Amino acid sequence: SSRLTFSSQGPRERPIVMIHGWAGGPEIWDPLLKQRAVQTLFPSFRHVTSPEEFVPRVLERLPDEPVWVYAWSLGAMLAIEAALARPQFVRGLILFGGTGKFVDADRKLGWPERAMHRMQERMRHNRQAVVLGFRKQMFAPGEEAALARWNEAVPLDDAAEFSIPALNAGLEYLLQTDLTDRLPQLACPVV
Repeated sequence: SSRLTFSSQGPRERPIVMIHGWAGGPEIWDPLLKQRAVQTLFPSFRHVTSPEEFVPRVLERLPDEPVWVYAWSLGAMLAIEAALARPQFVRGLILFGGTGKFVDADRKLGWPERAMHRMQERMRHNRQAVVLGFRKQMFAPGEEAALARWNEAVPLDDAAEFSIPALNAGLEYLLQTDLTDRLPQLACPVV
């Protein structure tokens, strides 16, 4: 078994790319970034209006050298797509809550499609309630302090990177994207 190393490969440290999930922002990575200073590149999903716009936003942030990509949830799916599209620029993937397919009829394997459609419908009337409800489901009982830290880092009023059209585009991306058949094609290490 090979070991993954995160040390630099020369006189300077390579940048890393960090991709947040749905209704998140770059602030979710702050606890990891406090550990050391490193050049960090974040794709912006501001003004996205369709699911097809997400992957190009990620590809724009890949430098012309192999980098590690850290990604969470929706961002993990986008990182997989980026690694498949430009394998020469993705050294490896560090995925948090990553999956090849977000929705599934079996609740143990993914979110039910009907729940996603309900979120889309409710988004028109109360964006904050939808985002808060989603955030609450990300944490297990007893993890209320972690949820509070997240809500403090990325206030509900801000959900900085996601306008209502971007939130809806993100839900649509999660509904329609299935990368499971493409996962074996990944050429880089994945953690």
